[in-house]
Amino acid sequence: MVAVLQGRGKWAVALVAVLLGCLATPARADEFQYLPDGCDLVFSVNVVAALKSKTSEVLWGMFMKGDEFKQLEKIYKDQGKELTAESVVNSMSMVPVANLARYTVAVKAQDNFKASKAQVAQVQTTVLTQAAQAYAIKNNGVFPPTLAELLRKTDQGGPYLESKEALLDPWKQPYRYDAAGPKNKGARPDIWTVTPDKVVIGNWPAARLNVKDDTGAFVIIYTAIKPVTAADVKAASPLAAVLSYTEVKVGAHTMYEDLGKTGFCVVEGKYVLYGQTKVLRAILERTKKADLAPGLQAALKQVGAASTVSAAISMQALPAAEKEDLLKKIGGAPGALDSALAVTLQASEADGSIKASATLVCKDAAGAAQAKKAVDAGLTAAKGKMEDILKIQAKNLKPDELQMLRDARGLLDAVKVSAKGAQVSAEASVAPASVARALWALFAVSTKAEVKEVPGKSSTDSK
Repeated sequence: MVAVLQGRGKWAVALVAVLLGCLATPARADEFQYLPDGCDLVFSVNVVAALKSKTSEVLWGMFMKGDEFKQLEKIYKDQGKELTAESVVNSMSMVPVANLARYTVAVKAQDNFKASKAQVAQVQTTVLTQAAQAYAIKNNGVFPPTLAELLRKTDQGGPYLESKEALLDPWKQPYRYDAAGPKNKGARPDIWTVTPDKVVIGNWPAARLNVKDDTGAFVIIYTAIKPVTAADVKAASPLAAVLSYTEVKVGAHTMYEDLGKTGFCVVEGKYVLYGQTKVLRAILERTKKADLAPGLQAALKQVGAASTVSAAISMQALPAAEKEDLLKKIGGAPGALDSALAVTLQASEADGSIKASATLVCKDAAGAAQAKKAVDAGLTAAKGKMEDILKIQAKNLKPDELQMLRDARGLLDAVKVSAKGAQVSAEASVAPASVARALWALFAVSTKAEVKEVPGKSSTDSK
C-alpha cells in the first residue's frame, strides 16, 4: 500500500477519497457544540449521499482506468479484499464507511496561514545557509560579509542566489545575518528573521521552527449511523495492529492519545472526535458554546440545510496582508475585501445537474458593491490563468486530458456573479460529469507540472 501511495498514486487516491466525500449535507447544530474555540472554517460531508452521487460514480470510473487503480487493486486482491470506493474511504476513516453518516472538519485556518509563512521562512534560512557555504568554498573558506554579496558575480564564482527577493522573508523584511556565526559556534553564519509575533526563526537549533506545535487547531467529527465505541474505532484503523493509545480521563469522557499527540474520543455514543489532544481536552472541558471566530456564526447561518456540499469560512482566516496580496494578483482595488465577514460554499446534485453557489457576506451594501468588483476581477483572472495552463500543458497532456482541461475552462463561463444588499453571490449549474472531468483534468496538470528548485527559491514558494 505504501509503495503505491507515492508521487502521483498518492494524490490520485487522495483526490478520489476526498471528492467522493464532497457531496454532502452540512453539519447539524448538535455537532457544532464540538467545534474548537477560535475555529474559522467548517466543512461537512455526508458520506452516504456522496457515495450515491453521479459525480462520485463518474470520478470513480475515471480512477478505475488509471495505472494507480490497477496497482492498488492488485494489493487488495493479494490481501483477499475488493477495491471499491467504500474501501478507499474506509482506509482513511476512523469509522467504517458502512456506519458513517458524515464527517465535519473544523480548522483554525488563521494559525495555519501563520504556520505556512513561518515554514517558508525556515526553509529559506536553509537555502541562504547553503548559498553562503557555496560562496565560502569558492573564496578560501571565507563566508560573505553580507547576504547581498551572494547576488554578485565575481571571478571566483556566483551569483549564488537567483534574485534579491531571496533576501526577503515572507513578511517582506530582509533576513538578518552575522558572518561570524556566534549562535552556530562559528561553523556557519547566523541567518535569521523575526516574525510579526516576535518569534525568531533561524539556522541554529534553538531557533528552528517546531512545525508540529505551530499548526493551527483542527478537529474532525465523525457522525455514526449506529452507536459506536472506542473499540470499534481502534479496529477500523488500517494501522490497528501497530497503533497503541494512552487512555486519559477528561471529566466523564475517555480520550485515547497516540504517540503523535493526536487522539480521539467517543461522545454521546455517536460522535468520534479526532484531533490534537490539547484541542480535544479543551472541547471536552468546555461548559459553554464554542467561541467561534468573527464572521463564522454569520456564515453558518447563511449555509442552507438542504445543500449537498457546504462550507462556512470566516474572512478572519485570511490575514489583511494576504487579502491585499490576493487583490493585487487578480487586479482588484485595494481594500475591496475590508467589508467581507464570511464566505459560504454550497452545492446540490439533483435532476442531472449540480447547482453550486458561493456567497460573500459583507458588513453593508456599499462593501458588497466593492467586493463584487473584486470577485468579477478574480473570475476574469481565473479564466486567463486557465488559458495559460492550456497553452503550457498542450504538449504534456494526453488528448483526452487536454480536452478535460478545456472543459474545466468552460465551467468558468457558467459562473454568474450578482450583488444584493450586503451579499455577493456567484452561481453556476453544471453537469456532474463535467465537474468530475474538470477536477480530474486539474489533478492531471498538478501531477505532471514540473516544480524546479533553484537557488534562492524554495519548493514551497514554487508550489
